[in-house]
Amino acid sequence: MDTANQYVKLNVGGALFHTTLGTLLKYDSMFKAMFSGRNEVFRDSDGYVPIDRCGKHFGLILNFMRDGTVPLPDCRTEVQEIIIEAKFYLIQELVSLCESWFINMEKAQVEPIGVCQVPVVMSKKQVERIWQSSTGRPVIELLLNRNNNKYSYNTSSDENFLRNQELFDKLLLRFNSSKNNNVLFIKNLGIGSPEICQWTFYGNASRKVEISCTSIVYTPEKKQTKVEFPEARIYEETLNALLTFGGCTHCKNDDPSIQQKPSSTESARRGLGQIVLLPAKNTWRIGGRNLSGVDDNTNDQGGGPSVSGHNSHNNNQQICGKGNNNDEESG
Repeated sequence: MDTANQYVKLNVGGALFHTTLGTLLKYDSMFKAMFSGRNEVFRDSDGYVPIDRCGKHFGLILNFMRDGTVPLPDCRTEVQEIIIEAKFYLIQELVSLCESWFINMEKAQVEPIGVCQVPVVMSKKQVERIWQSSTGRPVIELLLNRNNNKYSYNTSSDENFLRNQELFDKLLLRFNSSKNNNVLFIKNLGIGSPEICQWTFYGNASRKVEISCTSIVYTPEKKQTKVEFPEARIYEETLNALLTFGGCTHCKNDDPSIQQKPSSTESARRGLGQIVLLPAKNTWRIGGRNLSGVDDNTNDQGGGPSVSGHNSHNNNQQICGKGNNNDEESG
């Protein structure tokens, strides 16, 4: 029997697929039991074999059965969904591929205990390149370049230079360690940049906020460069960057007909206008809720007011609509 030229039509949760019988019989799976000829398979009036599963990842499963391998998405949630489908269809080879993906991801995230890794770059272009390859983590950059100054500094500039540097180190120790590696910190030497002291916060997707800490002060005698320390604004933007952590643009549903329930991350963002810093308790308040992340021992080590973010992932319900797909297309 020439199974390579015999086509089978499948209706997986309303998504329609065409594939060859040879593809379905290639692995010792549920499909081999269904289409081996030992049992009669039910077909609807259009000749489709209905399968009561969501067709979101079925195209990827078909491609795996065709080629023996398939690139997995860079999203932990989606790979978890794929491994559940692979177990349902009894495709052990795809299950093993997904398990290897998780093992490799865990190895890539392992770091020596207590080591903080901070890239030191020369320009903004290098920072942008690192941000684009940071796998969704928010990035906090501090640019310091005293050599860019054209005028003398005022009396408070040296102290504020040091305070900006110390705050960067505190945030680094809090959010960039082997146990809590939520944020990528970058030091920029500012070669070719007119800035002297500047914070930049890169959030999810295209969110980018810059805080310049320098200004020109006009005195009767001469112009001076003033370096400021906008501590509250820095904490606020750090919190905003943390609230973007855990989102996955790969999972974003672009179908306008699907109504999505707002995630806890989005709900927290709506309350950013109500952020209040309480210095006495080292606490951030968002929408009536207190967020405190560091215990008393950490504060004694110079942790400063703590900033805690929500690591939420938007698990949207996938609704599979009925539509035609070619042999090489997924539903």
